[in-house]
Amino acid sequence: MNYLFKRKRDRYFLVLDIDTDSVNTLIYEKENKKNIILATYFEEFKKFGVFDSSLENFDTNIKKKAISNSINEVKKKVNRIPELSLVALPPDILRARILWQSYKRENQKKIINRREEEEIYNIVLKRAKREVCRQYAERFGILPKELQFLNLEVLERKINGYEVPSFLGFSGKCLDLKILVSFGIKSSLKEFEDIFKSLKLGNIKILHLVQKLQNFIEGQQDKDFVFLNIRRRLTQIFLTNKGKLVYVDEFKPGSNIFSFAVSQQWGLDAQRAEFLIQRYINSELSEEVRERLKEKFYPLAQYWFTNLNKKLIEKKLLIKNIYLSGEGSLIPEIQEVLEKENEEKDSLFIRPEIKIVYPKDLTDFEDKTSELNNPKDVSLLLLCYHR
Repeated sequence: MNYLFKRKRDRYFLVLDIDTDSVNTLIYEKENKKNIILATYFEEFKKFGVFDSSLENFDTNIKKKAISNSINEVKKKVNRIPELSLVALPPDILRARILWQSYKRENQKKIINRREEEEIYNIVLKRAKREVCRQYAERFGILPKELQFLNLEVLERKINGYEVPSFLGFSGKCLDLKILVSFGIKSSLKEFEDIFKSLKLGNIKILHLVQKLQNFIEGQQDKDFVFLNIRRRLTQIFLTNKGKLVYVDEFKPGSNIFSFAVSQQWGLDAQRAEFLIQRYINSELSEEVRERLKEKFYPLAQYWFTNLNKKLIEKKLLIKNIYLSGEGSLIPEIQEVLEKENEEKDSLFIRPEIKIVYPKDLTDFEDKTSELNNPKDVSLLLLCYHR
């Protein structure tokens, strides 16, 4: 499913950021160390009910049509053929986790050669896959044969507690490896694989956002923070400590909890509900309507925060900085509840600085379209980073 052939002539790239009910697309050119955005396009998937953002409720043809149309629209604006397509799947389809695995050598004095290093990686990565399978079998009843692994990457290595760039040339008994794993349910991944094949995209690399987040981490002065990508159905969590990723997860809800509330109260369809919320964000509504929405939204933001706190509390890290991205980041009550709840005695947040991340905050980009100006575009741009 993940086909990537490294070629020196790769210069133009197609990027697809697929969410639960939309696709955000761009074409960019790699010019020295700069990423030049040449064309962008955003399209919603067609909805059937008053409000339902579950991707499972859209059939394959509707997904295919939206993705195909989005690709055609950006290609029409650029007289170039992208050599490589970078694709992010919805966060409930492609997930990622970070876990530590240990390995003990029998002969601790022996210097590790290349062959032994490869054997260590093979053994430990297989253990990591088994651990993910075990966790998901216990939690969701998903059988190991139902899971498919797209990426296993060693982020950190230690020998007897000391970090090393590689095991090669070192000796020691106790080895520890921090591993990033991306995976999904085979049937769901295959559906997208078939869509991409039918569209003849060719050279594709499927990514999880976490694989491109290191550039953002390195660009921040304070390396201890949580990055929250509030998407339609889920919120993605990326936690760092001393400049290193330590935790990746996701939780419900996303921004759809607010749209659903508006839809239910005023009997609006999804599109009109989201339009009303956008006007609320832009302070374009009367004071009376704003107060009614605020009264509805604040308890929902508290519910969102409660679920966030449940995920982070076991990490036992005090968080100094919060970065928000995704369309849900603009809802005022999200920032308000983060500011208020951190005043509690048992809060994980120590008067954190809360910042909404916009495309203009990212480095190494030049947007010739002037169309990327919303926090929902941040994840699309992060996928463009090369490591």
